[in-house]
Amino acid sequence: MCLGIVFKGPEGIVLAADSRVTLMAQVPGGPVVPATFDNTTKLLRVNGQDGEVAAKLGEFFMRMKKKQNMPKPEQWAGNPDMVFMLGGYDEGEAYGCVYEVNIPSRPVPKK
Repeated sequence: MCLGIVFKGPEGIVLAADSRVTLMAQVPGGPVVPATFDNTTKLLRVNGQDGEVAAKLGEFFMRMKKKQNMPKPEQWAGNPDMVFMLGGYDEGEAYGCVYEVNIPSRPVPKK
């Protein structure tokens, strides 16, 4: 579970995310043990046009899901998606844009 916030206003875009990640590990025959880390980087800076970057991100993660033989989107129904929020400025645009990519249910970015 992750907390991410996006605010788009006339003066700019604000992106924020928590830094905690929880991993579950199990020793064969033993209990499941959670391990938490509070220094995860969840906000990244990338160069490029936001719409293009968002589309490539969706394509990349869907390719990786297929490569790993993970369930197809229709088999994934009822399970939470991996959600990416991308914000920034496209060249020639007066205001910023925010795109949402949901893997696997909607890999095509939604503005």
